[in-house]
Amino acid sequence: MGKEFTQRLFKKAEEKAKLGVVTPADIAPLAVFLAGPGGAKITGQGISVNGGISAA
Repeated sequence: MGKEFTQRLFKKAEEKAKLGVVTPADIAPLAVFLAGPGGAKITGQGISVNGGISAA
């Protein structure tokens, strides 16, 4: 992907992420939960951490 295309793509995603752009700190608690006892019976789920882009 060209640099210009990538910049446009990410700018568009940032505009749609009404809850803010996701950072590793947003995902880490979920990963810890899923790896621990609380996530032991969660299987086959798609969890979208995307700042609200899918709700746009």
